[in-house]
Amino acid sequence: WRRVSPSTRFEEWLSASKDKSEGSPKKLEGAAPAPTPSTAVVRKGIASETPGGWGRRADGRLGCEHYVRGCSLVVECCGKDGAEVVCKRCHDDNISRPCFPSKMEAIAVRKMVCLTCGERQPVAQNCQSCHTQMASYYCSICKVFDDDASPAAGSAAWDPTAPNEKSEHIYHCPYCNICRRGKGLGIDYWHCMRCNACFHMSLRETHKCQVQNTLDSACPICQDNLFESTESVVPLECGHALHSRCMTKLARQASGDIKCPVCRFIVLEQAREA
Repeated sequence: WRRVSPSTRFEEWLSASKDKSEGSPKKLEGAAPAPTPSTAVVRKGIASETPGGWGRRADGRLGCEHYVRGCSLVVECCGKDGAEVVCKRCHDDNISRPCFPSKMEAIAVRKMVCLTCGERQPVAQNCQSCHTQMASYYCSICKVFDDDASPAAGSAAWDPTAPNEKSEHIYHCPYCNICRRGKGLGIDYWHCMRCNACFHMSLRETHKCQVQNTLDSACPICQDNLFESTESVVPLECGHALHSRCMTKLARQASGDIKCPVCRFIVLEQAREA
């Protein structure tokens, strides 16, 4: 490097600072390489190309850990211009959001962003710009998109002529006013008007209505809200309830009688030798 006088033009200084032997600027050792398209920061709106990145599941498909979908939702509660979240659960589980601890009101969501082209637009099943379908299942009320599920038979979103290769089904219960996993009311689930909840058809003959507001509370095992959960719920004889997967976990860990985690009522006695 040579001393440059104030009158020297910038172009002369740049030329003088180049390596004479190679004719190009010297590279600093240990400098980070220029970002490639796969590692570059991707703005929200277009899904990352890296599995597990923004809008991209670990298996490489578009969506989040909760749903397979081709769009994100714009929620106005987290910013003046609206923040992007892939789903309601992603929003509610994020304790660092500006609106914490309030939950996302799905009915208030009006805009979505296509993860393929980045176009912000009104919520719909297909992108108005690139015409990509966001998911095979779409509920305009709950703003639920899921490409791993098919609409329940007879529902507004059901198309009897479309091929059905999905193993999961989702239906919208008009009484709960929420989307639930299943083939539909009267098929594999039924709605108890007193409990204001949906239960599997196998429990209809032995069902006992729950303690008031039990289903509008958190599961005593995982603390997820029972009413809003997509998981099936198991009512106990004592009047309390928990998720079926939590009940299975509780049964596996029990060394003796299986008791309700709330009131300690014995819901299943261990077989004892005579």
